[in-house]
Amino acid sequence: MDENSFRKNHIRYAVALLNSYEGSMPLHLYLKEYFSKNRKHGSKDRKAITALCYGYFRVANGFRNTSNREEIISAGQALVITHSFNETYEQIIDRQKNALRVNAGQFSIETNYPFSEFLSQKIDKAALLYSFLIQPNLFIRIRPGQRERVVETLNAHEWQYQPIAPHTIALPNSTPIQHLFNSDKEVVIQDYASQLTGALLTQLPYPRTGIKIWDCCAGSGGKTIQLSDTFPESTITASDKRKTILQNLKTRLKNAGITNCNIRLADLSQSAGDFPDDNFDLILADVPCSGSGTWSRTPEQLHYFSKSSLASYQKIQKKIITNSLPKLRPGGFLLYITCSVFSAENEENIFYFENELGLRTVSSKYIEGSKKRADTLFAALLQK
Repeated sequence: MDENSFRKNHIRYAVALLNSYEGSMPLHLYLKEYFSKNRKHGSKDRKAITALCYGYFRVANGFRNTSNREEIISAGQALVITHSFNETYEQIIDRQKNALRVNAGQFSIETNYPFSEFLSQKIDKAALLYSFLIQPNLFIRIRPGQRERVVETLNAHEWQYQPIAPHTIALPNSTPIQHLFNSDKEVVIQDYASQLTGALLTQLPYPRTGIKIWDCCAGSGGKTIQLSDTFPESTITASDKRKTILQNLKTRLKNAGITNCNIRLADLSQSAGDFPDDNFDLILADVPCSGSGTWSRTPEQLHYFSKSSLASYQKIQKKIITNSLPKLRPGGFLLYITCSVFSAENEENIFYFENELGLRTVSSKYIEGSKKRADTLFAALLQK
């Protein structure tokens, strides 16, 4: 079978997958489930079909005159940049601008992003719009004491990588990190912007040991591990409302060799009244959100996100902070984090926390990752 026939075959499979996908689960899990049931696809086939599905969602909103998925997939291949690790951001954008000029009659980068009305004015909109057409990089955070071993391993295997910061390395998106490193013990897969949220904690007037910390929306645990690395010999409590997530967190902490963490089940969107601990020095609240700052990594959300859900997210975020705040000691600090670029989840909420809950903003910022091929997050350090 010639290359053109292979490509047509891959497009056919991608269209069939897209026709049955409804957006109710992350695309990567949906594809993983499909490929596990259909062993006929080899490694190259899986990569090609996956790229076509992701490519479709990166551009689907922007086509003016067609909704035909096969046509969009075919045309979108010229617009989406997937192999760009060794190129500078400027080189990538030059390529994109040229592709957009060639396809100006059928594709609009502005129409491709239907959420401009919610976007914070502090966000570089042009960089954000371009980011949906670029496959992001993979980022790892090197655990304390592991840097020499990690760099030696990468060099020995001659893998492409770029040091971004002393403990941050960027790699091509498909790099099989699990084959080289003991995940969580040596390195943590954690987006660059996510790693940078911890930089705000350097402003705390605390020693790095002996304080009480609550990671109140712990999720998968990347920031819990970072907290332990940043504040060794401090007491950390991690909570989430999902039992399965907490079980996964326990496994990750064990593998990371972290023993200074207590794990609790708590749904802070409802109440924290029965939560046994109080008088925390620091609460980290990486709250549930639209995830709009991560859509270059999960472009299916760019396609399926409902504008009406934004008010619900904002309501939940306010409840979580309101319910967790009594557990923060007077003078203690709250680090509020979202993976959102929407002002309703960020600036508007900070205004509410200040005026209704009496918190004082120490500092706040968007950590924009578009030009680094990373996510964009919002972080605010507040004091009670």
